[in-house]
Amino acid sequence: MIEMLSSQKAEKQYKELLEMNPNDSLGARFELMNVYAHLEKYDETKVFLDEYEKEYRLNDLLLVPMMLVALKVGKKRSS
Repeated sequence: MIEMLSSQKAEKQYKELLEMNPNDSLGARFELMNVYAHLEKYDETKVFLDEYEKEYRLNDLLLVPMMLVALKVGKKRSS
């Protein structure tokens, strides 16, 4: 339970970092994807990945958490 609350707090903080710094020079997008995977938030992970794909080229540090969350929640196709 404490770990879940901590992850939810981290999710909120990484989202705020991205709002303050849309260019993400700190790499918050990578950490947020890991938090989504940990929390098994497939839909949020997919939407976030789709948005970043439009703005930036995809990178393994974004794809690996997407694959993990898809496996955790039992999705056969993540793209």
